[in-house]
Amino acid sequence: MEQGNLQEALTAYAQGGLEVFTDAAWHFALGQLLEKAKDYPQAAHFYAQAWDFNPQQANYAYRLGRAHQQNQDYDSAIAAYRQALALAPNHADTLICLARSLQEAQQPEQAAPVFRQLLALDGADADKHRHTAHYQLGCILAGQGQHSAALQSLGAALQLQPQHAPSWLAQARSQQALGQYPQALNSLVQACAVQPKHTAALLALAQLRMCNGPFAGAAQVWEQLLAQQPTNTHWLQQHAVALD
Repeated sequence: MEQGNLQEALTAYAQGGLEVFTDAAWHFALGQLLEKAKDYPQAAHFYAQAWDFNPQQANYAYRLGRAHQQNQDYDSAIAAYRQALALAPNHADTLICLARSLQEAQQPEQAAPVFRQLLALDGADADKHRHTAHYQLGCILAGQGQHSAALQSLGAALQLQPQHAPSWLAQARSQQALGQYPQALNSLVQACAVQPKHTAALLALAQLRMCNGPFAGAAQVWEQLLAQQPTNTHWLQQHAVALD
């Protein structure tokens, strides 16, 4: 770690309002440098030290959570984010990171209310995460079988980012689960239009057309898939069936 880089980080930190460097500030600055260098375990160590020195600084706990999350230590990340939120309950960046960590920790039922808390906030900080929150909440609801509610969240996500193919695909799956086959077909067509080589969307479109027609359309989609994987035996068989 170069002294020049450390001094630069400390100067930037001082310009943010700190007048007297404390042990917490030094540890935090070291954590920032290590996080930038992608040494997440060591970054977490120094962020934890900063947090120990000043447990009233929500940003220390937030950055500690980020380091743990980037190191895929989701339980530790969740604990740190909850500590940060105890001090700053409406910090949008902490809320989105907590929700995503809960998802990674296979706790979607815990993540859903965090996404909702974020979506209830106003302002630019929340707005930058709004599409992700709507999309991820929609996926959680769909996974719980709440497809009508999922469609509301996914529709909101698509209003914000209509070029997001995974949102179209997730919407199609919920529409199909509700028996809304024409709507599902349209959503899959949209997904493939915005991302023509999206394998999951193409596969879902091919399968839906195999079940509901037209077979000619299904054959065309199988051909698009086979352009990606020419030797895929199952796709070759399905292509042959669609042509028959």
